[in-house]
Amino acid sequence: DVRFEGDGPPEQGRRGRVPQDALAGVLTGGGSADPVEAVGEDAVLALERAAFMRLVREEATLQRMEHTLGTGRPLRN
Repeated sequence: DVRFEGDGPPEQGRRGRVPQDALAGVLTGGGSADPVEAVGEDAVLALERAAFMRLVREEATLQRMEHTLGTGRPLRN
């Protein structure tokens, strides 16, 4: 498991990579995308919307949003 600066704490394991994995899925056109075919804008927007809706249901995401709105500073959880 390669860790990059800015990832979640090591004790989180895969959980610390949930937002990065969601973004990677959107940017690569989703799991069933053809590497040769271009993905249309509407398809990318649908992938983005689906990823966002999955992420906002995560408890850690809700905690980060509430903390940032309340303090103006990001929460690293």
